[in-house]
Amino acid sequence: MQVWLVRTGPPGAVAAAAGTAAEAGIEAGTAAEAGIEAGAAGSAGLEAETAAVAELAALLDADERARADRLEPAGRRRFTVSHGAVRIIVGRCLDTAPQRIRWSHGRYGKPALADATAGLEVNLSHSGDLAVVAVSRGRPVGVDVQRLLPRLDPVAMSLRYFPPVEVRFVTGADDPAERSDRFTRLWARKEACVKAAGGRLADGLRLPVHRPDDEAGREPAELLVGEVEPARRPDRAGRPGGPEGPDGPAAPGGPEWPDGPGKPDRAGGSDGTGSGRFRVRDLLVPPGYRAAVALLGADPFATTVRWWNPDD
Repeated sequence: MQVWLVRTGPPGAVAAAAGTAAEAGIEAGTAAEAGIEAGAAGSAGLEAETAAVAELAALLDADERARADRLEPAGRRRFTVSHGAVRIIVGRCLDTAPQRIRWSHGRYGKPALADATAGLEVNLSHSGDLAVVAVSRGRPVGVDVQRLLPRLDPVAMSLRYFPPVEVRFVTGADDPAERSDRFTRLWARKEACVKAAGGRLADGLRLPVHRPDDEAGREPAELLVGEVEPARRPDRAGRPGGPEGPDGPAAPGGPEWPDGPGKPDRAGGSDGTGSGRFRVRDLLVPPGYRAAVALLGADPFATTVRWWNPDD
């Protein structure tokens, strides 16, 4: 299992994210891997950034470009960078040109490669200026990243959506920041599992993903959870759209979507075959974010996390 962290914000935000990489425990040399150089915020750096985004936009299919065009400038940049990065990553895994990749969609909207014989599962999530791409061979995968939101009411949200044991875990924290951290970690795990299964987020929020030894600041958790009812196999007709689903980043589904905090709707999914049990793991990401990745099935898995560099 390989996971890439993708910077999607402007140069200033990128530098801030890379500066916290060591603190987050991500691979050494991540600032260089992220393509950040001294003085990148100057005019030459801005011109290079603009050119790089334009090159990524050229890789997108017509549907992805149309979706990007409907977004405001910051959202358009994030969408273009994250979807272009996925195409480059998958293209290198399959030894094919990024622009030749085609997507199909499952019952609840999450794309899969249209070429089912490739044996590659891919999933994308993004929040704020950070995107996360997960690639697995042979096992359906789901990934989710969430930015910690000061305005979010984690007590009300957990009471509305989580099972009682997780409500007690969230509300038992001593301060608001810790309550937000606990809620966001649990939410990311749930959404990762649902996306791996191919189900709807509304069906997965009651899925217990809390470990009794969950504590902030310790090593990321890995746990076996289940079950979300798997979805049927997607239509492999090759409908374009990209690895997030037909509604892209404007779709409701996570705590920060504009349709209302935490409105559960479409999470998408993969091919949904298997028992409906999941192996889910928290990911080391920069401070201010929480993320998790899940594979369908009970077998443990190893994960490599790195910053994405288009020149690798």
